Formats: sequence, structure tokens, C-alpha cells
Amino acid sequence: MKTLSLIFFFLAASLVSYSQEMNLVGQWHLTNIKHVNKGETNSMADEIRKGTFFLDFYFMQDGKFKQSGNAAGDGNVSTQEGTWKLTGKKLIITIEYQGHQIDVDYVCEQKGDSLVATRTSPNGEMSIINEFVKVK
Repeated sequence: MKTLSLIFFFLAASLVSYSQEMNLVGQWHLTNIKHVNKGETNSMADEIRKGTFFLDFYFMQDGKFKQSGNAAGDGNVSTQEGTWKLTGKKLIITIEYQGHQIDVDYVCEQKGDSLVATRTSPNGEMSIINEFVKVK
């Protein structure tokens, strides 16, 4: 009886774990960026809403990644490609920039079609919080 109870417990735990797994595959459109530095918060929601700043993330099933937007600040649209990997809530995006592979680490939370991806400085004083909505 104990064995059957243990099997049921582990099966239930694995089902709960599986159901809480994030599904990032698809296109995600940036809706806000918050820059938090020593308790002061600045948001780019107005620029994004007006269309003067945009960024889209594309997560492919095969682990490939693409981002497209005008985030460089020069008004031109650029695209970077690379790979992505999700382990628990930790997302690592690897892109090529000027001939170098760069890892960009995020801590993510997904609620339905909303995604929050946060980067925090090593000393914990600064965070960049990216808010996305899944494009259907």
C-alpha cells in the first residue's frame, strides 16, 4: 500500500510540475520595459505604445531564437539570431554580436499569454524588467 501511495504521489507531483512548465515557443511582443535602479523606476511604456520603440522575440521549437526591433536607438530595425534554453525559470538567450557569442540571462514568469523576463545586476541594485504578450 505504501508503494502504491508513493507512486501516486510522484505521479501527481510530476503532473503538477509539467503543467507549470513555461511554453515560450512562438512570437512575443514587448509591451513595457522597466528600468529599476536603487528603488527608482523608469518605464518605456509610452514609447512602446506610440510605436517609437518596439521589440519582438521569436522562440522556435528547435531551440533557435530571433529578436527584431529598433532597440538600438538609431531608428533602424535590426534582427539578431541565436539560440534559447529554458531551465526552470531561468532563460538563457545566446546571440551573436559583432562576431562574439553573448549569453543574456533572464528569470522568467509566464501567466497565460503574458511573459515577464527580468535581468538583475550582480550586485542586485539594478533590474531590467521586460513585459511581453504572446502574438496569436
